[in-house]
Amino acid sequence: MPPEAEFESCTLEASTGGPHLLITAGVHGDEFAPMQAVRRLATLLSGIPLWALQLPAAAEPVTVAGLGERLARCASRVQPEGPVRLLGFCFGGLVAYEAACCLEKAGRKVELLVLIDAFNPAWKRSATALERAAAFAKMSVRRVGPHLNRLASTDWRGRLEYLRTRAGAFVNTATERPNAYRQALGAYTPSAPLCAPALLFEMDGRRLHAPLLGWQRWLTGSAKLKRIPFETRGSLSARCAPLVARGLIEEIGSPPTTS
Repeated sequence: MPPEAEFESCTLEASTGGPHLLITAGVHGDEFAPMQAVRRLATLLSGIPLWALQLPAAAEPVTVAGLGERLARCASRVQPEGPVRLLGFCFGGLVAYEAACCLEKAGRKVELLVLIDAFNPAWKRSATALERAAAFAKMSVRRVGPHLNRLASTDWRGRLEYLRTRAGAFVNTATERPNAYRQALGAYTPSAPLCAPALLFEMDGRRLHAPLLGWQRWLTGSAKLKRIPFETRGSLSARCAPLVARGLIEEIGSPPTTS
């Protein structure tokens, strides 16, 4: 049974030299075309074996844990033996975390879990009101500066256009109809702690400013956090993707050169 039977997938960089990096690309309906963002990252990681998996459209209720089990099965088919590397961004990061838990429980070594802009929503339910307020305040402070800088760098027409664009994005988010993935996100709690090493990328001001994006109590192995600047087009935009790629290469090593 090929991975395509469970996820929309494509081999971005086929190679037998080392473990694949399996990328979970978020969900249909995400702003800024998630697979396009993944391809942008892949071009910056040329030489590293990659496999990208796009979560399919979900017409029926799903759970993050269930999606993680499916991703773990895909990972085992793509790479039946050896250590596994998983990467997920936004909602896909939650699915990658659950897949890592499944693989670890089955005895597979998870060499690295990479979470990009993947906030753990369960943190808000366990945090105190004071912790939530502090996290919101810190997020707001980090978000205001880039907006003010953007407004100051253009003329009045540019300011009006920027404000119109941001207001439209806010309205779209606020009025977005619930779907199976959004409901799964709201109900999500990590199924188990994870021992595997983790690398997290946090965009300043994009999410609540919680320790390790809300994963602190769940990541029991080594965990590194790298920050990237606020960008309205997301963590894998043309501006931010090179920063993420550089951080990944620093962690897993440069791709092999070919003659």
